[in-house]
Amino acid sequence: MSAPFVAGVVGAGAVPLAVAAAAVRGDGPALVVVRGAPAPASGPAGARARGLTARLAAAGVPAVAGGRAAWLALGVQDDAQAGLLAARLAAPAPVLLAVEGVRDATGEELLAACAAILVAGDAGDPVVALAAASLQRDGVPAGLVRPPGAAEALALRMGAPPGAARRRALAQALAAGAGGRAVPGGRG
Repeated sequence: MSAPFVAGVVGAGAVPLAVAAAAVRGDGPALVVVRGAPAPASGPAGARARGLTARLAAAGVPAVAGGRAAWLALGVQDDAQAGLLAARLAAPAPVLLAVEGVRDATGEELLAACAAILVAGDAGDPVVALAAASLQRDGVPAGLVRPPGAAEALALRMGAPPGAARRRALAQALAAGAGGRAVPGGRG
């Protein structure tokens, strides 16, 4: 059985980077499950993202459409596993995970369900180094990717395609985060 999440992004800027990773993979609209940060509010969305959100709503998954993605927020107090199972079973699209803030035991379980993991941050940041080291200590390969600035983050959340440099960086980080394993799906 494949991993429930095609990719997980952890750290500041994880939310816009998750949808950018879906764009780099070439998967079309994706469901981005957000933990530790609010999901973007419903907003202008492409027809395919609206269609995905409608299919999820029909299955009882309370996602909202925005940009090129459907977004589902899991609160820290939510039963994350129930949300994960409902989303994965109902999603007719790739599911990505974005984790911002403190990682707890449930967050770690969700990250363990990812085919590839990206750590958003600058290589010289000690917090980023600690996050990457803790994943490696647990035997989880992780790719490092620079977080977007405010303008780029907003553009990515709204569905703008990532630029060429961001696409290359994400593709390299996805490959590193998969640790040489094939990441399911994706044409990018």
